[in-house]
Amino acid sequence: MVATMALTRFNSGVCFHTRPWFHKAVEVNLQCKPGKAGFSLSFRIKSKGDHAGICFCIGLWGLFFEFEFHDVRHWNWERDRWFSYGEEEALHLASLPEADVLDASY
Repeated sequence: MVATMALTRFNSGVCFHTRPWFHKAVEVNLQCKPGKAGFSLSFRIKSKGDHAGICFCIGLWGLFFEFEFHDVRHWNWERDRWFSYGEEEALHLASLPEADVLDASY
């Protein structure tokens, strides 16, 4: 798989996103939130769960920087493993009433 990259601008900042490996993603967010004062710092490591990985955030006087390296897959809590390709969608469709599944096909 070839790495994909995107740079997205929004009202309060910018986000750089890339997928260097099949199930992994790197995100860098820079935001400006006027009116926010003070200092914030957070660090998170998740080995299980949706989008498991590491996240580091720092904020100072309304300017925020976030770096995240995570898995793009969702976690199957019942089986204690990642959902395989298409499995999550199949479970969702199986939980819908028959009429909703038929309507979703067009």
